[in-house]
Amino acid sequence: MTPGSTSGSETGSSASGLLEETIEKIKKRAGLVVTHTEQSTPAAPVSAPTAVSEEELISSYTPSPKPANSSSKKSKKKNTLPDPMKDNHYWERRRKNNEAAKRSRDSRRAKEDQIAIRAALLEQENMRLRIEVAALKEETVKLRAMLYNKK
Repeated sequence: MTPGSTSGSETGSSASGLLEETIEKIKKRAGLVVTHTEQSTPAAPVSAPTAVSEEELISSYTPSPKPANSSSKKSKKKNTLPDPMKDNHYWERRRKNNEAAKRSRDSRRAKEDQIAIRAALLEQENMRLRIEVAALKEETVKLRAMLYNKK
């Protein structure tokens, strides 16, 4: 190996670990049960196919509801209507608005989770490609040495 390059088992397990960690976080957020069938193996090959494809994972994800007071943003002072003005029409609009806000938050969370999964998969692919490039560079050096030694 060339100086400064790492072996495939070290970097492959960290990329796989990152992907597994991201998927585990998303499953916990979604309220799915996360079970560990095997511990991480340090000598796992980087190019080993995963059991679930990215599209299956992303399409099967449904976000779980979050508590409403989870944000730390400062809110504006609310303009409240006096009680006598709160009729059925008002409460119907409030209900519809609350439902729309919930759908919007859930949709945003789902998009964030899809991006996190995609980023983890791309990082894993990037690591695999870096290892492949290092191996090809090493092979090139060996072949050049063989070529020049024959002359």
